[in-house]
Amino acid sequence: MPAAQRLRFLNGSGNPEDGRDGRPLVTIRGQAGADALKADLERMEDILRTRPN
Repeated sequence: MPAAQRLRFLNGSGNPEDGRDGRPLVTIRGQAGADALKADLERMEDILRTRPN
């Protein structure tokens, strides 16, 4: 996921085409849930970066 798209997902974009209503992820999932999801996204991106094509 590109950095800009990830930030829109985590912080809320308010764009219906992004499937979000503008609320930050913390508001929807709570701080622990948002932190866990962010850590999972970063871990997946690290795996994809180090994975040979």
